[in-house]
Amino acid sequence: MRPHSRDDGAALLFIAMTMLLLLGIAALVIDIAGLQLDMRADRLASDLGARAGAAALDPFKSSSAPKDACETAAAYVLANLGKTEWTSAPACSSMPSSCIESTVATTISGDVDSYHVEITYPVPPDSPLMNGQSFNSDEDGTLCSRIGVSIQRDRDYTFARVLGFDQGSTTIRSVAKNSAGLGLGELVPLVLLEPHDCEALYTTGQGKVTVESYQDTPGLIVVDSDASPQ
Repeated sequence: MRPHSRDDGAALLFIAMTMLLLLGIAALVIDIAGLQLDMRADRLASDLGARAGAAALDPFKSSSAPKDACETAAAYVLANLGKTEWTSAPACSSMPSSCIESTVATTISGDVDSYHVEITYPVPPDSPLMNGQSFNSDEDGTLCSRIGVSIQRDRDYTFARVLGFDQGSTTIRSVAKNSAGLGLGELVPLVLLEPHDCEALYTTGQGKVTVESYQDTPGLIVVDSDASPQ
């Protein structure tokens, strides 16, 4: 048997380091996949919270509408995050008592476990919540008709720690507008948000969609889309 050379030791060291690097990358990919799943759940909570808050912007209760909208949004966010009680509840009483087009945006925050939640009302066109999108007053409504929800989540990594990555963070933002129906002050009970496609709502087989009327007003379903399939 020939004695081990220095080249043999270097090769073994290189293989060991390569294996450690590959395992570390695999661990990081697993934790990043976990972040993606978190973002889906957080998106649902922020969208539903904003939509519920917008529905609570009752034009006939101008003095309490912002506070009621904030409380409704907070309740929906909490429920859809699977939580029952805030660690630090949003102080919705700090919301403005009324709103005109010159009203300055107010943001209040709350915390529950690893989540930091912010609720903003009203939402100006240049707000970070609008994600830099071009503003269209016909589609995006008036300043006082919009409420925003932001959810930041800190997630402790499990496997990526071997590479020195301890924690990741994601932020989800949603904005919804109050959408009145055909009757004065009526709210649309179902709003489907779809960026482009027309087929945001469809049924197959024996499925059906039933929309009931209320008193003398027909039921409404609104699909918010630019109708340009990508």
